[in-house]
Amino acid sequence: MFPKPLRLIFIFCLGAGLIASGIIMLVIPGPGILTILLGLSILSTEFLWAAGVMKWIAKHCKPWLHWINQCWRRMIEPQSVK
Repeated sequence: MFPKPLRLIFIFCLGAGLIASGIIMLVIPGPGILTILLGLSILSTEFLWAAGVMKWIAKHCKPWLHWINQCWRRMIEPQSVK
């Protein structure tokens, strides 16, 4: 639809803007981490380095996600009364 250089500039500006907004939202109220991840995922559609960062994050966050899932399941499962 758009020429490749114009598309790359648009995607870079959008992704970088979201990452910058997410960094600001780490200090002020807002979903900072989610916004940073959204910016990285947009950048990873065109830039290999961003795709590599997303793979690294996914690899290193799996233990944390597993722990959060276990905590959530313990919270919502009914406790057995003895």
